[in-house]
Amino acid sequence: MNDATHLMIDGSHLVVSADLDLSSPVSTFGWVYVEALGRAHPFQIQPPGYTYNLEKNVLPLLPSSIEVGPINEFSMKGGILRIVEGTVKQQKGVNQITVGAWEGETGCIWTSRTECAVAQMIGIFDSVDFMSSDDGVCFTSPIDPTLRAPRCIKEIPDFAVVTVTPLIDSEIKRLPGHRGARVNHGDLYRVRRGGASLMLVTASALAIVDPRDRSQFDEDALVDRTAEMEISWNSPA
Repeated sequence: MNDATHLMIDGSHLVVSADLDLSSPVSTFGWVYVEALGRAHPFQIQPPGYTYNLEKNVLPLLPSSIEVGPINEFSMKGGILRIVEGTVKQQKGVNQITVGAWEGETGCIWTSRTECAVAQMIGIFDSVDFMSSDDGVCFTSPIDPTLRAPRCIKEIPDFAVVTVTPLIDSEIKRLPGHRGARVNHGDLYRVRRGGASLMLVTASALAIVDPRDRSQFDEDALVDRTAEMEISWNSPA
């Protein structure tokens, strides 16, 4: 049995135990209160160096017709704030998108916003609080789970992509009205009748397990390996 511990966007620690290759890093997402905006805004935390390959990591998440300008870099909070502006041509005119990313030694925080000047993006990062440690990067500014629960995506080679959220009220409401199949560390459900995805509910987490190759996978092996997994979302003290 292998174990992996990952720092989440809200300062929690995700602990995964399974007889699988758990060496891959994670991506973690959440809505963070931004004082400069007066409301919560979505951020994600990726492994360090994430934005140094814009073509592979960032541009596929943006409109395909985007035209990207030069990258501006600023020293901030012990790391490098990298900002790039892009334009998207549409029938009704041109939309402007700005991507901002703070790159540190142990993680990358990035977000995007439409109609946002470089100075405004600097203000957004300047007015949120986060910390970097050997475990990674997390926010100390408040996380708003009412818009969407914080979540994590972990790819497990030759098995599945696992999306995990803490088992908070909004996620409990997603659960079926009946108990799932009782397994070692929780309850196991099939997300849709006849579908490939599974849902594992533990004492502190809800995990959706999607096979990496839906066209060719061993259903029995997927169920057996998921049933043996132990997943905990341990909130900060």
